[in-house]
Amino acid sequence: MYWHTAGKQCCAECFQHPWLRQHVENNSSQRGPCPYCDGENGALIDVAALSGYFANLILMYSRTNSERGEIG
Repeated sequence: MYWHTAGKQCCAECFQHPWLRQHVENNSSQRGPCPYCDGENGALIDVAALSGYFANLILMYSRTNSERGEIG
């Protein structure tokens, strides 16, 4: 588990993508208030459980020194 996600949870309402929303619902271990979107009683999942899916996305981006995010 990554130190920055330890103990943090999010809910299906935090996402728009249908697959990700369904994944959160199907793999939720509890329901309650969401600290990210302020949802009141959503299906919660550990943020760390989703980190593998986002790691692939992050690999598509590269670091830049530009203040505007431009490459070069």
